[in-house]
Amino acid sequence: MARPAGVRNQDFEQKKQALTDKLLAFVLSDGVERPSFRQLAIAAETSEPTLRHYFTDRTGLIIHLMEQITERSEPLREALSQPQDSLDDAVLGYFRQMAVLTKTDAYVRVHAFAIREAMGDEGIQKFYLKKFLSAGIDAVAERIVRSKNGLATFDEARHAATLIVSTSLLRVVHQEVLKGKVHQPLDEEAYFERVGKWLLDGLRPSKGPSGK
Repeated sequence: MARPAGVRNQDFEQKKQALTDKLLAFVLSDGVERPSFRQLAIAAETSEPTLRHYFTDRTGLIIHLMEQITERSEPLREALSQPQDSLDDAVLGYFRQMAVLTKTDAYVRVHAFAIREAMGDEGIQKFYLKKFLSAGIDAVAERIVRSKNGLATFDEARHAATLIVSTSLLRVVHQEVLKGKVHQPLDEEAYFERVGKWLLDGLRPSKGPSGK
């Protein structure tokens, strides 16, 4: 007998997770850029109606994949949120970590995927801004406000963190989304070191006319 409309099969979550794993591997593969719903179904070795059964539509599917990435990247955000011995270490240490991470294919592909998708769909854009991006900003803000001689309030730290994280994302847009690594390669170590120092100068308490 056919299953009543709206009733899930008993292994719904297991099958959904299996599809999710295949789809994540596909969208984070080299050369894949905003695949169609049909291409996603082919990659998952299933049909478009089956994908709709589990994810509703393309927007719902991509948001689900971003949710999975956000959950799986929690250990990295936890590491980035840790307080440091000084504001200098908090800021410059973050950029040193980014100089390493942006040479890692997995990290770069995750952010390039998210940025491309957010640019092409308003629903995905809202999720990316409120959940995906905000999670990283909050982690860096926590790092800044909890570090020795860090900023006084979380609100202030979050403004700083927004600028700091944006610097890393601009690198992804420039080098990956816009193919700068092919047409205009960036000296990434020098980029992160210089920008880190410039931002740090702006975050340090200003000195009075006497220099004190």
